[in-house]
Amino acid sequence: MAFRTFGNDVAQEFDVLIDEVGHEIAVTLTMAVGRCITYAITVNTLELAPPAPSVFEQDVV
Repeated sequence: MAFRTFGNDVAQEFDVLIDEVGHEIAVTLTMAVGRCITYAITVNTLELAPPAPSVFEQDVV
């Protein structure tokens, strides 16, 4: 929901998260997700390539 509304009008969903995991973890999760989204937007905007090949690719030794 938060992605579709750009983070607006999601207080009810955040309250559910707080009820499930507590205030500290809810805020931590929100900050971590925000950091990942910001990183992804920056990488995509600047069309950055990975600094090294993925360890999950079969051709990597």
